[in-house]
Amino acid sequence: MRRSAARLAFLLAGLLLMLAGGAGPTWATDDRDKVRDLLDVGRVHLGEKNFSAAHRCLSDAFALEPDNPEVNFHLGLAAAGRGDLENAVMAFDRVVIAAPDATQARIEMGKALHRLGAVASAREVFAEALAAPDLPEETRRNLREFMGEGQP
Repeated sequence: MRRSAARLAFLLAGLLLMLAGGAGPTWATDDRDKVRDLLDVGRVHLGEKNFSAAHRCLSDAFALEPDNPEVNFHLGLAAAGRGDLENAVMAFDRVVIAAPDATQARIEMGKALHRLGAVASAREVFAEALAAPDLPEETRRNLREFMGEGQP
């Protein structure tokens, strides 16, 4: 935990320098590096359940690489954590468009749709996730139970 806090402080200091127009650390010299750094910091915030801070970092990463599935997936998690379910669904949808085999993004989209009250749409998305051949059996079982189908 202490190591995580030190890493977060280091990454945040670098991001603040970059955003302020300073030279910043050499590890953030181009957009790809900035996205990677913002994604790292966003993940730390997600792990700490600090969804607003995660959303800020990941939104900055999205501004640099809006088609990046990894950025969109984590942005969707942050949005869902903040209760911004519409934007979460849009972020997960961008992941699925870019990476149709992204089963976890489908599951997260289904959860957000369900929380929005769009139960029929959530069931459709969950059904698509269930069709994935590499879905772990425990996840498959949990989805079926959630959908009210029980065991096969």
